[in-house]
Amino acid sequence: MHRYLVAALLAVSTCLGSSHSWAHSDASSFSESGEDHHDAHEHHDNKTLYPAVVIVDPRQVTNVVLKVNARITRVLAGAVGRQVSRGEVLAEFDSAELSTLQRTYIETFVNRAAMMAISTTGEEKLIEGRMSLAWRGLSENEIDWIENNRRPIEKVEIISPVDGYLVSVDAAVSRIVSAGSRNNLFSSSGATLFQVAARDSLIVEAAVPAATIDHLQPGDMVDLRIAGSGGTEGLTGSVEQITPTINLNNRTQTVRIKPSGEAAIRALRPGMTVHIAVDGEKGDDHHD
Repeated sequence: MHRYLVAALLAVSTCLGSSHSWAHSDASSFSESGEDHHDAHEHHDNKTLYPAVVIVDPRQVTNVVLKVNARITRVLAGAVGRQVSRGEVLAEFDSAELSTLQRTYIETFVNRAAMMAISTTGEEKLIEGRMSLAWRGLSENEIDWIENNRRPIEKVEIISPVDGYLVSVDAAVSRIVSAGSRNNLFSSSGATLFQVAARDSLIVEAAVPAATIDHLQPGDMVDLRIAGSGGTEGLTGSVEQITPTINLNNRTQTVRIKPSGEAAIRALRPGMTVHIAVDGEKGDDHHD
């Protein structure tokens, strides 16, 4: 009887030891798999999400350059990333240099009849004067205003040349701007105060695991999801380029997507973190 009891106890101990070992092994396997899976991508409502960031195409960025020595008196532009419209006032400045050039032009304009009577270069001087003022930031309408009113414009506006987004702001009230050296009327390098990216310059760059990159091709449509939004915006984009280079640190390739439609242009901003959502069925093929 004692011998049977010992044997039974040994059998129970063996079973418990086996069960504990299996549970520990399963938990370790789940932890490692889950961590790798999260680093590569996430799954939501049958979609595989890959991390991405909104950037601008540098070929579609316009520099707003001040080409006259001046003092900034107002800054209206706002912060980097703000959407601006063509013709919108970004800042204002005054300039003793520009004021002097305007007065010189006014004198030439007022006396143009007399100048043309004694010189064949009178018309050329007027054209050169207008070009000089335009080069230094005055619009055609402002130059016409000077001609009609016979006095200089003291506060000059700096305007956005395109509809788009501010990607750089280097202007502050009371800042003294130096236009750089000048050898003639039009050789000043100027100072870049703003950079504006065109509205259609936005690009979404996503990091996609190289093992699943074959599931994406140029021209494919993908969903774009702003972080924390739950994907309710209905934004989409078209795959434009898949770079052949693999990032050796995380084994991903860069996929560039062009946002589609006005809704995406309104919702996205340079520097914004988003995800691209690809059909889960495609994204999971590499697990087969």
